[in-house]
Amino acid sequence: MKLLISWSLALFMLFSAGQSWAQGIKFSEGQWADILAKAKKEKKMIFVDAYAVWCGPCKWMAKNSFPDEAVGELFNAKFINYKFDMEKGEGPEFAKTHKVRAYPTLLFFSAEGELVHKVMGAKDAEALLEDGQAAIDPKKQLYTLQKQYQSKKGLGKGEMKNYLDALMNGGDYAGAQEVAQKQLEEAEEVNWPQEENFSLIEELFADQSSPIYDKVLAKKADFVKALGEEKVNNYLKAGLEAGMRKIAQEQQEKPYLLYKERIKSILGEKEAAASISLLDLQYYFRTPQRDQYLHAYLNEHCENAQMLNSYAWSYFEQKEEEKLLSMAYSWAKKSVALAPGFANTDTEANLAFKLKRYGEAKKAAEKSIALGKENGDDVSETEALLKKIEEKMPKSANGINFTEGSWEEIKALALKENKMIFVDAYAVWCGPCKWLSKKIFTQPQVGQHFDANYISYKFDMEKGEGPAFAEKHGVQAYPTLLFFSADGELLHKTVGAPDAPQLIAESQKALDPNKQLFSLKKRYEKGDRQPEFLRNYIKALDAAYESNVEETRLYLGLIPEAEWKQSEHFEIMMLTEVGFEQKYFDYILAHKEEFVAENGEETVEEYMKGALMSQVHLVGEAQNGKGTKSQEYKQLVKNLNEGLSKDLAAYYTAMLNTIIHNGTKKEFKYLNIMLLEHSDSWQELNEVAWSYFQTEDSKKKLKAALKWINKSIELEENYYNVDTKANLLHKLGKKKEALATAEKAVELAKAQGMEAEETKALIEKIKG
Repeated sequence: MKLLISWSLALFMLFSAGQSWAQGIKFSEGQWADILAKAKKEKKMIFVDAYAVWCGPCKWMAKNSFPDEAVGELFNAKFINYKFDMEKGEGPEFAKTHKVRAYPTLLFFSAEGELVHKVMGAKDAEALLEDGQAAIDPKKQLYTLQKQYQSKKGLGKGEMKNYLDALMNGGDYAGAQEVAQKQLEEAEEVNWPQEENFSLIEELFADQSSPIYDKVLAKKADFVKALGEEKVNNYLKAGLEAGMRKIAQEQQEKPYLLYKERIKSILGEKEAAASISLLDLQYYFRTPQRDQYLHAYLNEHCENAQMLNSYAWSYFEQKEEEKLLSMAYSWAKKSVALAPGFANTDTEANLAFKLKRYGEAKKAAEKSIALGKENGDDVSETEALLKKIEEKMPKSANGINFTEGSWEEIKALALKENKMIFVDAYAVWCGPCKWLSKKIFTQPQVGQHFDANYISYKFDMEKGEGPAFAEKHGVQAYPTLLFFSADGELLHKTVGAPDAPQLIAESQKALDPNKQLFSLKKRYEKGDRQPEFLRNYIKALDAAYESNVEETRLYLGLIPEAEWKQSEHFEIMMLTEVGFEQKYFDYILAHKEEFVAENGEETVEEYMKGALMSQVHLVGEAQNGKGTKSQEYKQLVKNLNEGLSKDLAAYYTAMLNTIIHNGTKKEFKYLNIMLLEHSDSWQELNEVAWSYFQTEDSKKKLKAALKWINKSIELEENYYNVDTKANLLHKLGKKKEALATAEKAVELAKAQGMEAEETKALIEKIKG
């Protein structure tokens, strides 16, 4: 993308020129005297588009706003319309007379040629319509209102608001400030926290050098009480940021450091960190440290998708160093995460391609093309990019291509090809490892993604270099999936067997410096405690099966209770047992409707299930052998009924009773009730039935286990539970049924691509 139009709010692309101009504004030609004569004759006002030929926003309006049908209907009916080049012919003198200092300036004259209204800046069709309607209304005309304001009669309350709006729309901020200051003085300071007065302060006095700013700061508590803390803090923050330019221009260390302290004294910790980062960026913008401070601000504090995209595109065009391009890539990805659009997904695709991350580039380019077509944008450049990407991408019809060799050889190859390294850390006996290798790594889309971005390596953790590698990199469970830089630095880690979309998503985290586990660890160790960063870090630790208790406590301690219901905070509560602690659980239960409204009933029920399951085990084990008369038991049952659906509450209560009676004479009774009357999990039923097959000889209990496994099969028939049934039947002496069931289990295993050696051995045992 070579041109990013940020103000395309009403873009009507690709229409026929004849049709569009016929529908839009019809501009008259001639000298200014001719236009005045025509207006007088037709008794119409005059609209002048005061432009310059080099002015980009002027061209944009000519292409997108003036051709609008509704705009044309109003302006052609009410005005003689005239395009006036301010740098040719009569233009310079006209500009001087009517104080045209910026382009475009939109001027509205009476039929007699008196200037009555003025607007500065490019307007989309909707805004231009509003300006045209204001220009024909004497109660909203800038210069009509100005005359009334200066008269003895003055302006009424509603007229004063119109006058201030007209002054600001006309670019006369000094005039607006003068009028607003007079209005505030008449209102008296005690009334400034009122909404109508504070709106003036926000609009016109958001500068920390203003005496009015200091007065707001001195009476902050009164303003917060009337307007809320967020609104007042936003004003104070805007005022501080307005003063940064002067500090940056002066380049004096002492004022710079003092300004940092002023920011800290006025804003809260989070807001201060963002403002100080912006100050750092402005102060160092023209120094060699610019990249460092720009990345810190954009990466950690900027929430403006357009700004992120603009800087990312600029670096794509100007930079070649991989480190800087990787930084820009992270800005583009953040921009897309905030507000996905044609322009920023195109930027993401171009940066990924330049970084030789072809899988990521292809995905971003395809998304950009889809969004562009949806919005009517010209996607030809992005389509050309996609062809280049596809030419570069390896053909991975058979999934991931794993490279053989020693670890040193793998690193050397990665450096040569400028790729990261993906390691499947496995053990030969690990079932989920085999499933990954057979079902996931072999998928073409997985292979295409990994071959484009990584040198991939399968590493047996129990042979050769494996044990030492496992110890060095903390491999404690299988499969563990590791992602390294080209020179062998561990960047990201996840544990478990994901499906294909999950594996690709985890890989995308590994490619993003903002989400790599070990990059996040370094930031944490350096003292980064920003909430957004902590969220990403906690989630990365969770995916890697690493403890995040300390980090979760810290994060939740930063968030006010009233904000816990917000989805990004509630998600963290659900990740660890910290979020299940009593103070969090009690608050969520008491405000359950609010959490449901924000996160959905299903999500809140998942939290309740996790929290209450934790309590079921804690209370059950504490009351084991003591019965069900304690206050703790009664309170927990009450919580179960309040926090869960009727059926789920009954199941959890049955489980609680089972744990309490575990090891007593009533254990079997309560276990049987829980499984037959309340369990809807085939896995749970199968696991308990298998346990009884292995440990029990009582026919009564084995027959009960047979009922449990029959219920498991009714819920979902598969190799595991059919095999369990065959073993139970054999142990009960029902050989004929056991044989038929075992043979069925073998058939299911074959259909599911699984081994069934133990079941085949059972068949031989039955036959023998």
